[in-house]
Amino acid sequence: MPRTNVVSFCDQCSVIPARRKDGRRLTILRCDYPESAHFTKDVTEHECCECPRHRAMEPGQPPTEMVPEVPSLRRRIQTWTVAVADWKLKGSPERPEEEVQRIYRTFCAATPHCSWYDPARQMCRGCGCGVADSGHAIFNKIKMATQHCPRKLW
Repeated sequence: MPRTNVVSFCDQCSVIPARRKDGRRLTILRCDYPESAHFTKDVTEHECCECPRHRAMEPGQPPTEMVPEVPSLRRRIQTWTVAVADWKLKGSPERPEEEVQRIYRTFCAATPHCSWYDPARQMCRGCGCGVADSGHAIFNKIKMATQHCPRKLW
């Protein structure tokens, strides 16, 4: 009977199958939790287990939703710069206005609205980017066709 290893990691990690240079299989955990010090970095199981998001999870229960604080100005500038650079590099494609409004009304401002959406600032608390139902793409993450929700809702 084959042995299986049960890997315990939180819902905010991506499991990335990879191969080493010698051909052996390797599993990489990448942290997707914006409030973690390891956000977008490769982590070990130990580092994942030490994360507050992982600790908040109870075995056998779906994780409780943690609403992040509004990112610092430095973090918002960094996220926005990366998003705009990626968008420009790919030719500045924009979503049609109808699609922008559908995404905004369905996922951000729906009743009740997304807990990560800050309606007073028209900003996502996960990444700090501006989100609105209209406006120029450079200030509206929904309008940039290369971008997506940090919660993977759209």
